[in-house]
Amino acid sequence: MFTTWLREPVPLPEKRPGPALLVLHAGEPLPRLPVPTETLDLRTAPADLVAAYAIFRRYLYDYRVDLATPLWMLIDSASRVRRIYADAPAPSAVQADLRTVDAPLPDARALPFDGAFHGQPTRDYFKIGGAMMMAGYGERALPYLEEALRRFPNNPRTLLAIGRIHLEANRLAPARQALERATALDPAMPEAWNDLGGVAAAAGNHREALRFYERVLAIGPDLSYALVNAGEMQEKLDHAPEAEQLYRRALAVDPPSGDAANKLGLLLAKAGRTEEARRLFEQAISIRRDDGSAINNLAVLFMNTGRTSDAIAAFRYGIQVAPDEDILYLNLSRTLLRTGEREKARDVMRQLLDRKPGSPLALGALKELEIQ
Repeated sequence: MFTTWLREPVPLPEKRPGPALLVLHAGEPLPRLPVPTETLDLRTAPADLVAAYAIFRRYLYDYRVDLATPLWMLIDSASRVRRIYADAPAPSAVQADLRTVDAPLPDARALPFDGAFHGQPTRDYFKIGGAMMMAGYGERALPYLEEALRRFPNNPRTLLAIGRIHLEANRLAPARQALERATALDPAMPEAWNDLGGVAAAAGNHREALRFYERVLAIGPDLSYALVNAGEMQEKLDHAPEAEQLYRRALAVDPPSGDAANKLGLLLAKAGRTEEARRLFEQAISIRRDDGSAINNLAVLFMNTGRTSDAIAAFRYGIQVAPDEDILYLNLSRTLLRTGEREKARDVMRQLLDRKPGSPLALGALKELEIQ
């Protein structure tokens, strides 16, 4: 909350109005109130009388206003608030205030902030870092989160965020360090155990990863993301029945889980249960139309079951809705090459190269096509 004192005397009303008295908007002039004639000569008055007068004058003439947030503030290079706006100011108003920020403003467009804060404003480094992380700027978020951790070293949520950024960047050692600290501070935080599973999985330690995911499920048995992750580890350990059971549990507790449907479909496709797999891939795509992985899996299934035209159509649809999925371009090019349409196969890889100039995948595929 921000509080300001009016330095101009204001006649005391019988009943003080609410804070709306000085809710100013951009472009509105600050009211100038008459100053009563002072009869007390402060230069010759006793000190006690001067102090009493100061208190009396503030009570009668100074009016405190609590300004509701959100507010727009004009801040100088020393981080001092110089102007405070009760509404979004017009650019022209801000420019005018910038020119006169250190001068009296007889026609002010903002309330001069000569008051006091209820608590000194500070940066919330965790919120800044969290917002950047949510927007996809993990590396830019990291310094803010590290500063938040320096100020509050025992915050498990900050450690979780830092560990997750390192994990996404494949920096497994610092990721593990941050996440282990988070779980030590809050053993009941499932997200940290889940990300530790991600660290172990990325390092190829599938059994350890499975133990971490089981720790998550001990905290929340119906957490679908942990069921899917545990199923994936069981699959990598060649425990197909256990993996299928976990995927089906994930779908039972969270029917909109496209990831569970896609992974279960892939497991069944490998086992030759193609019709069940097709329905699951289509279910995943119906949940999220741009699920590039599910679209690719469905197209490959079509290709492997002799439905070449359907496969080509599925790959092309995938490229349309998920244009950053490189595997769709590569598999479409391979499918066209199998049908003898070499030039069309080249065109597909050129399309990927146009979207991602210098793509090693596209350049390598084009080179291979030239040799063949």
